[in-house]
Amino acid sequence: MFKLLRSQAKFFYWLIAITFLIFTFAVWGAQCTGSNVRSHRRPSTVGEINGMKITLEEWNSAYQNYLNQMRKQYGDRPLTANQRAQAQETVWQGLLRNKLEAAEIKRRHIKVTDDEILQTLQNNPPRELLQQFRKEDGTVDLDAYRRALADPNTDWTGVEAYLRQVLPHRKLQQELTADVTVTEDEVRREFVKRHGRAVAEYVGALVSGIELDATPDDSTLNAFLQAHADDYQQPERVRVEIAVFPKTPSPADSADVLSLAQDVRNEIVSGQLDFAEAAGIYSEDPGSKDKGGDLGFFDRERMVKPFADAAFALADSQISEPVLTQFGYHLIQVLEREVKDGEVQRVHARHILLKITPGEDTLSEIYDAATSFREAAVEHGFAAAADDSVTVDRPDPFRKGWDIPGHRGTVQGGLFAFSAKDGAVSRVLENDDVYYVVHVLEHLPAGTAALADVRERVLADWTRQRKQDLAAAKLKPAVGELQLGGDFAAVADKYGLIHAVTDTFTATGNIPGVGYNTDFNAKAMEAEVGELVPEVRTPLGVFAFKLLWKEPFDEERYQQEREQIYQSLLARKQQDAIQKWYEEQLAKAKIVDRRAEALLGGA
Repeated sequence: MFKLLRSQAKFFYWLIAITFLIFTFAVWGAQCTGSNVRSHRRPSTVGEINGMKITLEEWNSAYQNYLNQMRKQYGDRPLTANQRAQAQETVWQGLLRNKLEAAEIKRRHIKVTDDEILQTLQNNPPRELLQQFRKEDGTVDLDAYRRALADPNTDWTGVEAYLRQVLPHRKLQQELTADVTVTEDEVRREFVKRHGRAVAEYVGALVSGIELDATPDDSTLNAFLQAHADDYQQPERVRVEIAVFPKTPSPADSADVLSLAQDVRNEIVSGQLDFAEAAGIYSEDPGSKDKGGDLGFFDRERMVKPFADAAFALADSQISEPVLTQFGYHLIQVLEREVKDGEVQRVHARHILLKITPGEDTLSEIYDAATSFREAAVEHGFAAAADDSVTVDRPDPFRKGWDIPGHRGTVQGGLFAFSAKDGAVSRVLENDDVYYVVHVLEHLPAGTAALADVRERVLADWTRQRKQDLAAAKLKPAVGELQLGGDFAAVADKYGLIHAVTDTFTATGNIPGVGYNTDFNAKAMEAEVGELVPEVRTPLGVFAFKLLWKEPFDEERYQQEREQIYQSLLARKQQDAIQKWYEEQLAKAKIVDRRAEALLGGA
């Protein structure tokens, strides 16, 4: 029956390769895991959820597809270790979500008919599909799409297969959000939030002028922490130790770069290349490479000393010998100089930078050392394996998706720690700067933080609330007089409060002296002109205000924007409903995570 739906499959097979069915629902909140895979005994699955297996084949297909999408996004820039780690965690979360959705689709007996596929193609084609039909200006060519749809000689088999996978998930989404509604009042409040403006007169007591009447002891702080326990929840954290093997260039690497610098200089001096051409070919300074190495004018203070000394000693047009700085070897040519009172003040120069980086032999030696350490650590323990040549660090516990504290670019190792058991030792991992090995010491469960871990934060919060309470007490008698019709300026002077009339402010903007996007803004948009609002707390203080002017509600503009606001709020609520469903399912799911062994290599 689908002869009518035949298409040039080359347009669409990248979609089916699975255009990432997993992400049809959007993978909200996903972040990070990574891999530098060198495994001797890889399980055939990377995990399972509620008995549904996630195979290594599924993983590899999804991960490679996602990496391809990231490469398109980042262009020619290579992906960092952390970006790869984030991609792997996104894929993991997506696979978990996909399995849960598939099970729910089966439980609800959700199916897709041929007619629904036809209706989708005709009336609501996937955005990914329409992307294949673009005009020269980048807009979608709907006429070209419709012509392809009507052509009986083209093959839509691949698209049909894709829709048979995607549409059940769309239908599940519709069922999960069937009860989501947006009221007229919500739409109107959102309109006011976007466009409302007001002017108010206020008095207030600033917390900066409040002196505390007591210094809290630990029992006071602990009581505050327990009373506000929801504000001090910590996610699961993990404690590790990490052995680091820096990718440090060897003397041989430095000698190789010096030899190259001398060869490049000879090419320039001999006339085979001019300096600008050589810079375009060889220089590793991205800021000047495309400008022929031109650095413009500079004085001695702008450059590091070895570079400045060499540049200021050169005659015009002379090519320096290779100059070593912390950045590598430089070839320098001075084009002109500025002289004052017989001394050179600034020079105009260009350079070619050749960085000193570890070569393949050096990296291999460092990697072998890390591998030997890892094997010894597995057999004898981290402490026994370490010696004076190995840096072992025990950082503070950290949360999922973060670098290991003190070690940039180690999200991959951190995610290994979260997916591995206590005592596991990772295989050799790497980032741009180091190879490293992670030993998982302890998983710390989620829950209310101990006072010792958050004492400074609790003290700051206690102090702010105490000062606000004292500020509110200071404001209270003034509010009583304002409610009886007292003059704002006179009442403020009587009670030592600040007083001002605001400029016109918006629902989310800054009010000088009050704060940015605070309850003051929100309550002003809800108040009526002339109404006294007796107490509003912001981070800067406690205020009472009277609304002097509020922009009248623009009914005509509201009607013009109503549908767009409604759809925006509805989409947000639907997304929240689906995310809530997913989190509820995930919380009660039985998850087996084998990524540590299958991807990163556990002990």
